[in-house]
Amino acid sequence: MKLFKRITVGGGLFFFVLIPDLSGQQTSAIWGTTSSGGKYNAGTIFYYPDEMQTIRTVFSFPVENEGKSPYYSRLCPGSNGKIYGLTSEGGRYDKGVLFEYDANTGMISKKVDFGKEAGESPRGSLVEASNGKLYGMTCEGGINQCGVIFEFNPANDSFQVKKHFTPSAGKNPYG
Repeated sequence: MKLFKRITVGGGLFFFVLIPDLSGQQTSAIWGTTSSGGKYNAGTIFYYPDEMQTIRTVFSFPVENEGKSPYYSRLCPGSNGKIYGLTSEGGRYDKGVLFEYDANTGMISKKVDFGKEAGESPRGSLVEASNGKLYGMTCEGGINQCGVIFEFNPANDSFQVKKHFTPSAGKNPYG
């Protein structure tokens, strides 16, 4: 069974995500992020449940340390039941963060601050591999200032740069 289906509507990116609700029943809703708007005008996490006629904002990104502006970032449902995503700005160095959202509790946790050699400004999405680790890219930063491929392990919150992009191999990846 697929955990999500990618749906593009009017230039915006939305997701159809199947997640268990608090009773353990499988429910469906469209989940996504906005790059601006919300309480602080720094983007939101939202969902649109089947049974409602209204978009429900579940989190507004602040403009301070926790990350903001999730540009081009698809939410990634993890096998641990949490939802992961990226912001392109905000965080400790104002170069974006990797975050974890718990749909059952409504809590969000910053897991990684991007900046310098760790990469900067992720403009893409995370993918969960069969090993349970998440992989993604930044479009800037790294030792060559060309972006990086990184790995994040939700089991122990470890982060590792796997590869630095170079001008000759291609730079500034999106996706």
